[in-house]
Amino acid sequence: MHSLLTSSAPDARGLLITVLDTQDLAAGDRFAAFNEAAARSVAPTSNSTGHRDDFHATVRVADLGAVQLPTLALPAVRARRTAALIRRSDPEMYHVAVITGGRHCFDHEGRQVSANQGDLVLYDTSRPYTVHTHAAAEPASCIIAQIPRAALGLRPEQIAPLLAAPLSGTVGIGGLLAQFLTGFVATAGTLRRSDAPNLGMVLVDLVATLTAHELDHGPSAVPAPSRQVLLLRILNHIQVNLGDPDLHPSRIAATHQVSVRYLHKLFEDHETTVSAWIRGQRLSQARRDLADPALRGQPVHVIAARWGFSSASQFTRAFRAAFGHPPGEGRPDRLGAGHNPSAGPRV
Repeated sequence: MHSLLTSSAPDARGLLITVLDTQDLAAGDRFAAFNEAAARSVAPTSNSTGHRDDFHATVRVADLGAVQLPTLALPAVRARRTAALIRRSDPEMYHVAVITGGRHCFDHEGRQVSANQGDLVLYDTSRPYTVHTHAAAEPASCIIAQIPRAALGLRPEQIAPLLAAPLSGTVGIGGLLAQFLTGFVATAGTLRRSDAPNLGMVLVDLVATLTAHELDHGPSAVPAPSRQVLLLRILNHIQVNLGDPDLHPSRIAATHQVSVRYLHKLFEDHETTVSAWIRGQRLSQARRDLADPALRGQPVHVIAARWGFSSASQFTRAFRAAFGHPPGEGRPDRLGAGHNPSAGPRV
């Protein structure tokens, strides 16, 4: 949620946590600020509400490397992730929401589920969905684990039966996952930034174990721990080093003490390549920066360099191939002037 969020990490050693609290804004600006932040988030949504005049929402996002952990409290809101928004930005993540307050109605993959406090819901950012929150005396609230699809180790057709299916967050493995998430939120202020990658791995392992249990596939459905941990470490490494133009498979393999062939095998298992993953992440970050009004004064080539593109022409070719238009057409002063920012991407 970028520029509308402010860092609240206690110091350079603490976890990176960003915060948006609409209470800090004028009443007439609150919903617009929330909607703008949602539109520029990792998995953009379009939102509507009947509380425009008294909108109060808080969002906290903990950065665990390749894994993100937002916590939300908000009034009644209808959030839609459409096919057009998916084409605009698709981080290829699974989201696991633990409901901590209010009622949350999901419409996803032809299924509708009403989730209340203590329930878990799994959904896929690469497929359209609608979430409608219902708040009474207290805000509707949830904690969302945002996990790269590649890290979970299941093909889309394997996990499809669990999308928008009611899962318990009070007993069994679902209860353990919910306890981990709520415990993390309660103690995040005491954790160090160096803890983040390990916490992300624990979270991925819990979600992978939950999906295997719910699908009744047994232990074989869960990737070997060493393989899963290695892939998540590599994804973390890529995310942290996107701005390095020399981030190539050979260097990544050497850093993690594996062969280049084995590195490619890890990504082939998830129907992508190392280079395609890096390129997609760089383009997604660059596109969000180009659309950010706070960065409108930064030249395109500066933003391109920030995300690891060694030349402006290389960036322009890659951007046009991905989104169907040159980078300059995605800038705030060009949006709304006949260009549809939702067209693309084609990475």
